[in-house]
Amino acid sequence: MEYTITQMGNRDIAVMHRLAAPLESAGDFLDLMGSLPARGVVLSREMMGDAFFDLSTRIAGDIFQKAVTYDFRLAFTGDFDRYGSKSLNDFIWESNRTGHIVFGGDLDAVLSLWR
Repeated sequence: MEYTITQMGNRDIAVMHRLAAPLESAGDFLDLMGSLPARGVVLSREMMGDAFFDLSTRIAGDIFQKAVTYDFRLAFTGDFDRYGSKSLNDFIWESNRTGHIVFGGDLDAVLSLWR
């Protein structure tokens, strides 16, 4: 696991550069949260298992619930159009609208979306 720490307001955010394996479950996400000296994380699309982007698996919802419960900011970078899912696009739009968990093309985009 490799990351750098950046500041967003008074919150330390871990920008992940490498994970040993993609996150496949809410349990994996909780393990990551517990190992970071930060109150938020930026993950690239490739760091998530493909099942995360299939909303019928409920993995994304379970991970989002953990992030909100523990007041842990969460951001994803990359190109999400490849999934071609209207429900995923709506999910991303709604997440970005609320601002706690955000999706964007790159680090600058997600940092600007966080409130």
